[in-house]
Amino acid sequence: MGRYVQAVDHFELVIERNQQAGLQPTLALVSGDYAEILLERNASGDSEKAAELHDESLEIARELGMKSLVERLSALRERRAEVPAT
Repeated sequence: MGRYVQAVDHFELVIERNQQAGLQPTLALVSGDYAEILLERNASGDSEKAAELHDESLEIARELGMKSLVERLSALRERRAEVPAT
């Protein structure tokens, strides 16, 4: 919907709370979603932050055996390579 400021604020809060609570499956899902939003927005620094979130999400998903998320994140990696940094 193009409300990136609100989305980023929301994702940051949700990630922080899931890290504090140790909720790894939710953290993996939210980090992957956040990475997608950042790639869509493509503002300065978004590509780097998206890469960091993506890698973290993929690591957790692999450790927990979250096969469908690993597949989705692999597709995101391909998309990430196609997005020029701004």
